[in-house]
Amino acid sequence: MTGSTTSRASSRDSSRTSRWSHISSPAAIPFFTREQLDGSYPGHGIGESDWEWMEPRLSPQPLTTYTQPAITEALNPAGARLAYVRCLRTVPPVSDVDGSSPGWVFRTLDTGHWPMITDAAKTAAVIAELATP
Repeated sequence: MTGSTTSRASSRDSSRTSRWSHISSPAAIPFFTREQLDGSYPGHGIGESDWEWMEPRLSPQPLTTYTQPAITEALNPAGARLAYVRCLRTVPPVSDVDGSSPGWVFRTLDTGHWPMITDAAKTAAVIAELATP
């Protein structure tokens, strides 16, 4: 769903995408500094030891994740099992999917945008649950 959300955001702020249109592929945006991370994602839950582990493993974000939709056609709940996990401390939510969305299995994690780092055990449990038919 991130792609469709990005598409909506891009249509609201076309200057953002047009500003990037002159950059050739494979362009990428460097990851945040620690200060930028703290300012952009308050409540992310990434402690100092998490950051020390993450920092050497970080890679730039491909620019096309901001300029091209991830989902290019409507999703059909009859043809695919749809699941969405909302990280409650990611503000604003990156999708409109919620517990009342038809055809979706919906779960939440009380984490920020990086649940695989801040609560790996619960993240793995939710993935395992959703992967089980």
